[in-house]
Amino acid sequence: MPGIDKQPPWWKELLRKEAVGGHVVNTLVGLATTFVLGLAMTAFWFLWAGWRGSYLWRQRSIGAAMAFAVVLVAVLIALAILRRRLKVTGAGSPAPVKGYLDHKADSARGRDAITSVLNEITAITLKDTEGIKAGTARLERIFKRPSDAKRLAMEIAEARRSARRSDKTTRKLAQKVPLLANATETYSHAELAFWTWFTANHRIEATEARARIKLIEDQLKSIQDYLDAQEGSKRAISGRRGVTQELNESVDRRLDVLARLCAAMASQQAPLREVIALLEPFARVAADGTT
Repeated sequence: MPGIDKQPPWWKELLRKEAVGGHVVNTLVGLATTFVLGLAMTAFWFLWAGWRGSYLWRQRSIGAAMAFAVVLVAVLIALAILRRRLKVTGAGSPAPVKGYLDHKADSARGRDAITSVLNEITAITLKDTEGIKAGTARLERIFKRPSDAKRLAMEIAEARRSARRSDKTTRKLAQKVPLLANATETYSHAELAFWTWFTANHRIEATEARARIKLIEDQLKSIQDYLDAQEGSKRAISGRRGVTQELNESVDRRLDVLARLCAAMASQQAPLREVIALLEPFARVAADGTT
C-alpha cells in the first residue's frame, strides 16, 4: 500500500550540516592528496633538471614546489580545523544535561503545541465531514435515478470523487502526525523528568500531591476519550470499504494515518502514569493523620 507521507527532496539531504561538512572534508582530503602528488612530481623534475643541467627547469621546479607546499599547508590547516569542529558538534559529543526549569519550559511548550495541533486536526476533520455530507446528498440524488448503465457510471464517478477528497484530507492529517508525536513526546517526557527531580529533592504536601494526581488523571481521561472517539471514526471510515477498489485503498490510507495519530496521543499515557506513581507516596495519609 503506497504511503501517504511526502518524502523530503533528495537535495535537502545533501544540504544537511553533517553532509556538507563531510563533502568539504572529502574535498580537502582530495586536494591535499593532489598537492602531495604535485610535490612528488616537482621533486622529480628538480632531480631531472639537475641531471640534465637545465637551470631553467630547476628554477621552475623550485617555484612549483614552493607553491604546492604553501597551498598544501593551508589545506591541511583548514582540514584540521573543520574536522575538529565536526567532532565537537557531531553525534559523538555528550548530550546536554537539562535543569528543572528547562523541563518546565519544555512541558509548557509541548502542552501548547499539542493543543495547537489538535485544533488544526479538528478543523481538517470538520471540513472533511462537510465534504462527506455533500457527497451523501449527491448519492441520494443518484439513487433516485433508474437503475441503468448511466446510474452505475455516476455511482463509480462519485466513489472516485469521494476517494480523491478523502486522500486530500488524509495527506493533511499525515502532515500533522510528526508534529503531534513531537509535541506529545516533549510534554510527557518533560513532565516526567521534572517530577522525577522534584520528588527526589522536595517534600510535597499531601493536598498538593492529590491535586496534582487528580489533574494528571483528568489528562489521562481526556487522552483516552480522544482515543475512543478515534476508534469510532475508524469504524465509520471502515464502513465505506467495499464500494470500489480505489475507495478501499483510500480507506486503508486514512486508517493508517489515524492509527499513527492515536499512537502519538497514546504515547503520553505511560510517562504520565509514572508521574502519578512518583506523587502517590506523598498523597498517602498515615493512620494517625500525619502525612
